Amino acid sequence: MELIQVLRHPIERLIAQYFATAETTAEYDSFAHWVQLHSKPPPRRGNDGATKLWIELDNAIVKVMSGFDGRRAATLETVRRKKLGLPSLSRRELEHFATTLQDPQASLAAAKATLSERFTHVLIAEWLTSPMSVALLGDQFCFAHDRGDYQSVPPQMNFVRVRRKRASARGKPNVPALNFEQVRAERRSNTSFWRAAQPVLADLAQRNALDVELYTWAANRLKTQLEAHWRQHQLRTGSSAAAATGGLAGTDSVPLLPALPCSGLSGAHCWSDGPPGVDQSSPKVG
Repeated sequence: MELIQVLRHPIERLIAQYFATAETTAEYDSFAHWVQLHSKPPPRRGNDGATKLWIELDNAIVKVMSGFDGRRAATLETVRRKKLGLPSLSRRELEHFATTLQDPQASLAAAKATLSERFTHVLIAEWLTSPMSVALLGDQFCFAHDRGDYQSVPPQMNFVRVRRKRASARGKPNVPALNFEQVRAERRSNTSFWRAAQPVLADLAQRNALDVELYTWAANRLKTQLEAHWRQHQLRTGSSAAAATGGLAGTDSVPLLPALPCSGLSGAHCWSDGPPGVDQSSPKVG
């Protein structure tokens, strides 16, 4: 069985999650308001403190991949204190254990081990359409491509994306539903909206430092794998497809991978006017 994990830049993932889960005008008017709603201690929507981490704003990927269970951590600490005759955990301490990785570096190492040992491929979302990623997946899963160029090959199947329609406000059937597609498009291209969100994005970058480190580790690991596979399987002298592979300097070269979001900024956010690819010609990379 082949298992594939695709990682996306943590801040881009949270921005996408914001647009996927915001439900009210207040949330769409303020990114900070959405972050505040989903920063409350569990139980709350999308996070029950144990296995449900659907809306988790603090190192969600490291938590999932390391088997984090905040409720169990709080229980174990309660039992330990009771055995030692120590005071019981306060409510604030219980919330801390339920939401916080107690040994961040051990959790990061466990997440890396999970990705390394349990998944056949760990891919980077921002590189999925790059020639080297297409070539690797095409060769592994037997779909046609010409040196990583899948668009030059006649398609075998056509898939039409259908976005799920969203109903009226949760629990408020008499409140008219927002036109989510229209609001989403307006917010994504609104530079004032994103400039106002800068302090929140900076805070999220700090809160997700472990996820950023895991993402960077996975990207470096994948880059080595992609280049090795390309050299072994795709280089061929005099190929007519060389010009279509996205920047081959010669028959003994490999294509360049796109710059990752915020690369060179040590994981900090880099969206001054909006997410990359929306109203900017390219991501800012320092």
